[in-house]
Parts: sequence; structure tokens; C-alpha cells
Amino acid sequence: TLVNNVMVTLAFDTEDYDEHGSMANLANNRIDIQNAGYYIVGGQLNIGTDSANESRYLWINHYDNSASTTINSVARDMIMQTSQNSPQYLDATALVYLDVNDYVTMQGFSNGGGGPTTTAYNLYCGRVK
Repeated sequence: TLVNNVMVTLAFDTEDYDEHGSMANLANNRIDIQNAGYYIVGGQLNIGTDSANESRYLWINHYDNSASTTINSVARDMIMQTSQNSPQYLDATALVYLDVNDYVTMQGFSNGGGGPTTTAYNLYCGRVK
């Protein structure tokens, strides 16, 4: 669940595929980069119903550990909800160069009042060879 007016790092508890066996860092809710290269990173967020006139955001962030953990928002999606009881689907994708020890996270935001329910979300990262 999102907290009203707070950017929340989304928690992950499963991984589907990890060819290195160590990229999915579930304890810290991120993907740790093991090999430098270009990656397609992205995510989807399904936000359940709440109130009208509500802004909803999805961010995919790249943390550059070589530059004192600089945060770069590499992809973003935003929806302004205009009517109550209409779930929203946000999707963001980017091609980005990532170095060893960089990592990727996903964050969500909503300003609808009581904090809408996030019914589903996922973060993916695939190296382009």
C-alpha cells in the first residue's frame, strides 16, 4: 500500500529469473548490477481506487555507486486520476548504461487521501548483449 503524499520504495519478495543468482536483492528491494553494460529497466504499478483529482507516479531509479550514490530517475510515468473508483496502471521503461555495483529501485507516489492499495507491481532489468 502506498502512503499518502510519501514517495515509497516498493518492496519485492520474489524473483522470477536471475541468471547470476545474485542480482535480485530482495532484502533491500532492488536489483544489484553484477556486469557493466546497457540494460533495459522498467516496471509496472497498478494502483487501486481512491479519490478523484489524485496524482499518481511511478519512478524507476538508478543509483550510481561510483559517484557517492547519485540517484538518477531513468524512467517515470504519471497519471492524474479524474474520477473516483477507477484503478490506474502506470508503466515506465528505459535503456540505461549501468556499472558493476550500481543498483535499480522502483518507487510509487499518490496524493489521494488515505493511501490507495497497490494491487500489483513488478520491476525488471535485462542486460542487452
